[in-house]
Formats: sequence, structure tokens, C-alpha cells
Amino acid sequence: QPSLRFIGDLGFRLRPISTWLEVNPKPNGGSLLRIYRDIRFSSDKTPYKTNIGMHFPHAGSRNEVHGPSFYFHIEPGASFLAGGAWQPDKLSLAKIRDAISWNATDWKKAIRGLNLGGSALTRPREAIRAITQ
Repeated sequence: QPSLRFIGDLGFRLRPISTWLEVNPKPNGGSLLRIYRDIRFSSDKTPYKTNIGMHFPHAGSRNEVHGPSFYFHIEPGASFLAGGAWQPDKLSLAKIRDAISWNATDWKKAIRGLNLGGSALTRPREAIRAITQ
């Protein structure tokens, strides 16, 4: 219940950032991710997660999971906010790269002080440096 209230309250705060972010305080199928772990292939059979995960996708995205979104992770000693697109399709990835290369100055301002990373990029810092120079 506290997480669902937090999501409801956060919706009002995210509105000025973008009206396209979907903030859904429903207990099932909304922004709050499930509390159960997938233990089928894990050696750790603990049934519950030790974190709270919240997902806020872009409303215009055709694919909610792979489209642009924000992810909020709350866990003792390991909380973080992430944003981006997870494993975008080739066309979406090309659009993202084109937008970065055409707006290199704005991109540099936007990422100043952020910790960039990603499992899909083997050398994200070198790729960003090459694009923005």
C-alpha cells in the first residue's frame, strides 16, 4: 500500500517533466513491479524480492518493455533511478543514435555528472566521446 500511494503521489510530480509518462497506481498490471522472484533457474530459492521496483514507460511506445521509460529501484543501500530504452529494436536504436549525434552539445549537458552504462555497449564512454566530438 505505501508503494502504491508513492506511485500515485509521484504521478503529480512527473507530470511537469513529461505528460507522456504512464504512472499507474494499480496493484496489478500498473507501475509497481511484482514482489515475487523468478526462482525457476536460480540457485537462490527465496520467493520474494528485497527491493521495490517501479516502471514508468512512455505512453507512445508500442512495446512497453523495450520502449523508453524510467525505472525506480528502492533497496536498502542500493537505490537508484534509471532511464532509457532496454534492448531497443534496430530502427529505434538508429533514431536514438541520430538524435545524440545531431544534438551533441545538448547531449553533453544532459549527461554531465551521470553514471552512464549499459550491458549492450561494451565501451559506452568511448562511443559517447566519439559521437560528441
